[in-house]
Amino acid sequence: MRDFSFFFSGFNILRGVLTYYLTIIMELPIKQMTVISAILFGMAGICFPITNMLGKKFSYKKILVLDIMLLIAGTVGLLFVNSSISWLAYIMLVICGTGLSGSAFIFPQAMLSEISAKISETEKVSLEGFMFGIQGLFLKLAFLVQQSVVSLVIIAGSIPDVQGRKSATGLGVRSTLIVALVLFGISLVFYKLKKED
Repeated sequence: MRDFSFFFSGFNILRGVLTYYLTIIMELPIKQMTVISAILFGMAGICFPITNMLGKKFSYKKILVLDIMLLIAGTVGLLFVNSSISWLAYIMLVICGTGLSGSAFIFPQAMLSEISAKISETEKVSLEGFMFGIQGLFLKLAFLVQQSVVSLVIIAGSIPDVQGRKSATGLGVRSTLIVALVLFGISLVFYKLKKED
């Protein structure tokens, strides 16, 4: 579950910072957010069947690790985008979306179902509802981490206005992405350490 917590904290941070990324780093109007979201989540949807097929062929763990590495690579690429090469962000979002298909939407649920089935088999007790309840708790904690990190880090380097308010900055947006990268890296280490049955 700690793997889920670190991963989804990083994913929520990435998702939560996209609006700021679009307007501050890419210097595009907010209406372009639909395009950004469509690329990220559309690519995840397109890759569902491919990721599922590869997971059955090579094991969930190997493809999950590959997916997280794709997310890390895409997020690192986002750090190097600026308004003059904003097209690069679209390529990085395609890479992130490809990794997202398994790491966020397929494998965590599949792994949880398998764990529940094994417990039911060995202990003769059904814990599937309980396991998904715990997953829900960790997802809510990940959302709390995202809210805290984004609100605290995104204002890095901001000069308060006359009323003492700070706003998001380019440094803050990039720093927030670095926090997401650290969380992805921790989850990758934990998933790599996990034994396959």
